[in-house]
Amino acid sequence: MKTLKLFFVAIILISGINLTAQISINTDGSDADPTSMLDIKSSDKGLLIPRMTTAEIEAIYLPADGLQVYNTDNGKLYIFVLGDFEWKEVSYTPGNIQPNATYTIGTGGSCDNTVVHGVYYVSVVLKSYNYVTIEVNVSTLGQYTLTTDTINGYSFYASGVFTTAGVQTVDLAGSGIPVAEQTDIFTVTANNNGGTCSFSVTTQVSATFLCGMDFLDPRDGQWYSTVEIGSQCWMAENMNIGVMIDKETGGYTNHQTDNGIIEKYCYDNIPDSCDVYGGFYQWNEMMQYVTIEGSQGICPTGWHIASDLEWCTLENEVDSGTVSCSTTGFRGTDVGGNLKEDGINHWNTPNTGATNSSGFSALGAGSATGYLFDFIGEHCSWWTSTEYNETRAYYRYLVNWSAQIGQGYYGTKTGGHNVRCLKN
Repeated sequence: MKTLKLFFVAIILISGINLTAQISINTDGSDADPTSMLDIKSSDKGLLIPRMTTAEIEAIYLPADGLQVYNTDNGKLYIFVLGDFEWKEVSYTPGNIQPNATYTIGTGGSCDNTVVHGVYYVSVVLKSYNYVTIEVNVSTLGQYTLTTDTINGYSFYASGVFTTAGVQTVDLAGSGIPVAEQTDIFTVTANNNGGTCSFSVTTQVSATFLCGMDFLDPRDGQWYSTVEIGSQCWMAENMNIGVMIDKETGGYTNHQTDNGIIEKYCYDNIPDSCDVYGGFYQWNEMMQYVTIEGSQGICPTGWHIASDLEWCTLENEVDSGTVSCSTTGFRGTDVGGNLKEDGINHWNTPNTGATNSSGFSALGAGSATGYLFDFIGEHCSWWTSTEYNETRAYYRYLVNWSAQIGQGYYGTKTGGHNVRCLKN
């Protein structure tokens, strides 16, 4: 089949016959792709287009639109664009194809000169300083990949290019969250038959809370994820403490009251919605009937209701630009997108700019500012502990159609917003 097809192509090229049939050149006898006139397949050979000097290329008389050549003077590909009547360089990103390195890390024993960096705490996500250094012996330069299985909720990985032969060190970055307090033995596997070796990492339970750990609220036994953003430690979930009361009775708002019981609203008066989106609280209930900025309010001991300025600190840490703390309404560039959970599980499309790169994990919890609920999947908002006046207070809001964040004070303190607590 191969001989016949190559012979057929040769006859075509020599005779100059015009054909409308598709042509396939391969060793497996397969037909050409239905969208192509010429389909060439090979697992060990490439395609050579004409190779010419700059002078030879420029000497081509009236090149056809789309004609391609390789310039032997500068090692670049060019295509002729008839609309501009000029040869244009085919651009590509810097870099080249590297062969796999030949190296060894061992034959199953302990990795040579292992150094375990950082402390590994249960329930705390591994940071950039959690990595392991091992030695490798390189004989041929090239690419390398070192991997481990996931054990106890975390793993290690490294990849790159060896540029020097001999004994080298490689840093394997850790990722994941240790689940239990124990000693974990990891086996490192090298690509290109580079062997295996092992090292051990001991995890421990911290005697004190570290940001990034899950936090247990001792008042009701609920757990909250936490996240370190710049110099601040935030809860990565909305508060969900208290007893649910119906939002309205007979078309009128059923207010939360100073009765010694923390009360909350749940979206559409469905208790399970609070388990996902957290509760909605009126400002006075959230503050537990004090007006001091930065008060604990409904937050657990050691946490407080963030002030308007503390929210602005968060915004400037997360935004790619600078957020003006005095601007009311939408502000920033991408702070809202970087705070929002990505995807459309808890947001309606388009969920503009959502990356959750901050780990704040804002959900489209909706609104409870009137006597009804509204805008779930489109909007979310949080109170601050900063008053605007006696009847209003500042809050923050995100929407599904913008990557910015909004600062407002328009509604009264009787509106229901979500609450995020900030570590003292």
